[in-house]
Amino acid sequence: MADDRVATAVAERRSRKIIPSLNLAANWLRFPRALAAPGMAAARHGHVMVLKRHISGKVWLVMDANSGGGKTRLHPRSIAGFQIVDPRGARRGDYSAKVRS
Repeated sequence: MADDRVATAVAERRSRKIIPSLNLAANWLRFPRALAAPGMAAARHGHVMVLKRHISGKVWLVMDANSGGGKTRLHPRSIAGFQIVDPRGARRGDYSAKVRS
């Protein structure tokens, strides 16, 4: 599925390893909540994107691994409706492997 490609690309970029449980975008919601800042992830069921630079209001320049047509690109996107999470934090319910760079 397209949503799985998004989560996989973001997971690989953040940790340099494939983490199978992060292939599902909804699993990103297990990371601790954070304030919007460069390097944080914006997640919701079905989509994940990495915040790069604040533009204005709720609009950020994001690394979007599936922004349409299976393409990966940087583009402005509203984070309204997304939960901001810290992908470097420990996930709830997953204390097995610490995959931090």
